[in-house]
This record gives sequence, C-alpha cells and structure tokens, in this order.
Amino acid sequence: MHAPPRPSPRFSRLILLFSILGGCVFAAAVLLWLGVTPHNIGRSDFTSTVVGATILLHHGFHPLYSPSLQSVIHARLIAPDREGNLPFVNPPFAALLALPLAWLPLDAAYRVFVIIQLVCVIAGATLVLRSHNPPHTRRHTIPLLALSLSTPAVLALMLLGQWDGLLVLTTAAGFIAFRHGHRSRGIVFILLPMLALKPHLALGIGIVFLASGSWDMVVPTLASGIAVGLGTLLLLGGHGTGAYLSLLSHDATMWPYASFEGLSGLFGSWFGNTLPTSLLTAAGTVLCIIGAVAAGRRIHAHVTPTAADLALAFVISLLMCPHLLMHDLVLLIPPMCALAAQGLGGQQDGIVDIGSGIPILLCVWSAGTIAEGLDFGHLAPYAPGKLVPLVLALAALLLLMGAQLRPTRIVTTV
Repeated sequence: MHAPPRPSPRFSRLILLFSILGGCVFAAAVLLWLGVTPHNIGRSDFTSTVVGATILLHHGFHPLYSPSLQSVIHARLIAPDREGNLPFVNPPFAALLALPLAWLPLDAAYRVFVIIQLVCVIAGATLVLRSHNPPHTRRHTIPLLALSLSTPAVLALMLLGQWDGLLVLTTAAGFIAFRHGHRSRGIVFILLPMLALKPHLALGIGIVFLASGSWDMVVPTLASGIAVGLGTLLLLGGHGTGAYLSLLSHDATMWPYASFEGLSGLFGSWFGNTLPTSLLTAAGTVLCIIGAVAAGRRIHAHVTPTAADLALAFVISLLMCPHLLMHDLVLLIPPMCALAAQGLGGQQDGIVDIGSGIPILLCVWSAGTIAEGLDFGHLAPYAPGKLVPLVLALAALLLLMGAQLRPTRIVTTV
C-alpha cells in the first residue's frame, strides 16, 4: 500500500497563515463576547430559551407556547428593559434541555450556555479532524480548528446564545459513524438532535437520505421524524401542539427576508418581503429539492457515502432553509473539516485531493467567511444583496462537479 502524499512545505505554510489569522479573529470574538452587557444579553436569542425553560419549570409543557405567558416572563427576565417579547418557538425538547438554566440568573445562564455551545463546536471539529489517521492530518488539527472558529457564524453563535453548537457536535458524531460504515447510526446522530431542536435546518438533509432509497438510510430518517413528532405531541398534548404550530407560523412572518442567509435571504435582500421574493424563493427551493434527490441517488450509487456526499447534503439543506440565520452556518464546520481531513489524508474523492482539491476548499471556505462578514447585521434590502447563499450555491455546484470528475471512486469513506 502506498503511503498517502504529504502536504508540501508551501501548503503547510499556507495552513499556518490561515491558522494565525483565524486565531486572531477568534480571540477578537472572545473579547467581544466578554464585553457583552446585561442589556445585550436580555435582547439576545438566548432569552427566549430561558423563557421556555422557566415556563416548563413552573407551569409544565401545556402552556409552553402561550404568547401572553411568554410575554409576562420575558418582561420579568429583562426588566427594566422594555423590549418586546422574542417568542420561544423551538420544539419542547429545547426547553427540557435548558431546564437547569432556569435556576440561574439570566446573565450567568447566558455565560454557561454559550461556553457549553463553544465547547461543543471545538469538540465536534476536533473529533472530525482527528478521526483520520495519517500523522500529517493530525498535525493540522489546530490550524484547521482555528480556521473553523474564525467565522462570523461562530461570533453570532456566541453573541446570540443559540443551540447550533450542540448540533455541530452531534453532526460530527454522525460523520464519524458514517466513516466507520454505520449509516443508520450516523443518520440518527445527525437528524434526531436537529429535528428536536431546529427542524427547519434538516429538511434538505432528510430529502437526501430518503432519496438514497437504501433501507438502512430511509428507515432511520423516517424513524427520527416520527419519534420527534410523536414526542412533541405527547409532551404538549393536542391543544399545546396546536398553540406551538400557531406561534411557529406567526414567527415565520415576523422577520424581514433580508435577515436570512438562504435563498429567501438572497431574494429578500433584492426585493424585500414582496411577491417576487416569494416566487423566486419557491423556484429556488424546487431546484434545491431536485439537487437533494440527485445527491441521494448519488449516495445510492456509492458503496459508502463520501465526505463530499454528506457535505453536499448539508449545503443544499442550508441553502433551501426558509429561516437560515448567521449562527446556523456553524453547521458547515463538520463537513468542511471532514473534506479537509480527507484531502490531507490523500484520499481522492470528488474535488478533494492533495493536488487541487484542498486549495479549492480553502478558497471556498475563505470566501464563505468573507461573505458572512459582509452579510453580518443586514436586516433590510441592500445592494448587491446577500453573498452567503451565492457561496453556498457555488459550493453545491463544485461538489456536484467533483463527483463527475472521479466517478469511479465510490468507496471513499467520510
């Protein structure tokens, strides 16, 4: 067996440069987070999580999605600030997981929660990077980890206090399970937590797995969805589930489309909340569904799903997500790390190989980071519009094209 090619000194220097820049950016993000004031914490997304946990602690599941009760508790949490209520619209499992935080003061709960999410991001990226055996892959763990943490998505996660860090860790576990040939287990690791916390992010991924047509992928996909659906119904009851769906549909119309990072954000940044935006988003979503089905059929043709297969599923799913926000983009960290580790290991799958794929990956990765920075904070239509969805679309095309470049390499694992 031939030893995998070692990265050239020039490439190693490039990785080192990226790691230094990434480390500096992440250090700046930590300093910004340390300077967050109680006023900022009260207006962060995390407050809605504490509202849900507090209602669950004192009132149980049934009134969890009562707008009036949420408003009263939210006002009490952030007093003396008078900011309007930010609805708790996550599934009830999020309130259950956050229950211990309801015993802490809001500021302390926020700090603890964000640290947990950040640890999950670091652990997830590290697990994926170190799951590949060549020593020179392990030597690049810290540089690639620094690159992963330097994105504005990680900063948004820290500032807002969202759940995506935990999903990075469970996604990483899924990637590792796929790498060892455990497809059903990998799907459960990826889909079950995502459906239980942020189901809108999983739509495209679920379509890809279902379109694979393989029983060991279709069954766990359906089982994950059924388990979360039945669990929600059992916890909330019929009335509570109706209130949840009603509040969820109301929340979907509250925000400007231009604040999103998927297709709806792209067209919303051009035309605002108008009919052309809705029509173009619907057309783009149909194209994404077609791409997801094609990705699923590609998985069906492979002996084992590759890193490029799973990365494509995530990119398509985020692109078509109707409510994709900046912090949700941290879910790209496991796919990017898996592609980088695979390429450094000398495995040639699609566009990822030591000769050409890694530079392309780093370029797209860097372009995505820059796009996130330029998109950061835009909530209204502007020129030239959202850049992140354009980078996501480019990444999807590159992954699809890469599969055609080497169609015979069908046994490369994640």
